[in-house]
Amino acid sequence: MFKEEALFLTGPAGKLEARVTTQSLVPIVGIFCHPHPLHEGTFNNKVVSTVVKAWYGLGLSTIRFNFRGVGQSEGQYNQGIGETADLKAVIAWAMQKYPNHQLWLGGFSFGSGIAFQAAKSVFAEHLLLVAPPVHHMDFQGIVSLSSLTDCAVIQGGQDEIVSFDSVKQWYDQSVKQHPIQFWQIPTASHFFHGQLIELRDLVVAACPLIQQVD
Repeated sequence: MFKEEALFLTGPAGKLEARVTTQSLVPIVGIFCHPHPLHEGTFNNKVVSTVVKAWYGLGLSTIRFNFRGVGQSEGQYNQGIGETADLKAVIAWAMQKYPNHQLWLGGFSFGSGIAFQAAKSVFAEHLLLVAPPVHHMDFQGIVSLSSLTDCAVIQGGQDEIVSFDSVKQWYDQSVKQHPIQFWQIPTASHFFHGQLIELRDLVVAACPLIQQVD
């Protein structure tokens, strides 16, 4: 049964509200980031919940958290710079709580940009970018990712906020420098209304092969 523990983690701007699951099926912890704080993005977003539950179903321990200034997290929105620092603080906590675990990172929309920035300096075995806003945030420097990082993009074909064409153009350029899986749901909107099951199935399909622990 999916059951999260409510925690407060220490971030650069104060406490960070988090929800955490711990299980021992596989030595992997997955951290997934929510959409834009100034547009009602929180860790309760249904895309975030869908991804976290999909990862949990694969045996991962999971973490979702509210960026500074969201929910009960302290601090104020800081243009993505502070939010990247928040994520790095959560990663540091996770690596202490789950020693010898692989790290999976990901995010939805704004959160995918934050995960991408963190993955440039923190090694993640798997990086999942859902509806990455390549026209609003810095998704350059994919060569900075470790050559061992498995990277996957999931994009809705009818996204009214992040255009499919912009993401596909970014992918076409970036895949020349780093292997990336590209998955799409042709009829999905930005928030994947009515298509969360399809999203969940792609999240699972995009994952690297997992070695179960006996």
